Amino acid sequence: MIFKRVLPLVLAALAGLVSGMYIRLGFEIVKGRPFSPGGEALFLPLVGLLLYLGYNIGKDDFIREFSKVDRKIDMILDRAMKQGGKEA
Repeated sequence: MIFKRVLPLVLAALAGLVSGMYIRLGFEIVKGRPFSPGGEALFLPLVGLLLYLGYNIGKDDFIREFSKVDRKIDMILDRAMKQGGKEA
């Protein structure tokens, strides 16, 4: 049970470590070449695009979950209104 909780944290930490090492290596390579960055110059825009994509996916998921909750609340209120009308 604890393995399911710890594994994602360990994987996230390792992914962060490897990403940081990759970014550092890219900056060292760019710093070593005067005025001629290579393909690693495309890494930073890629990170920006990935962050934007992750933000949009999270936002869409939040909206989808919120609409589910909103529909449930509407169903509960409709039932309450129908039951209140029958009792009166």
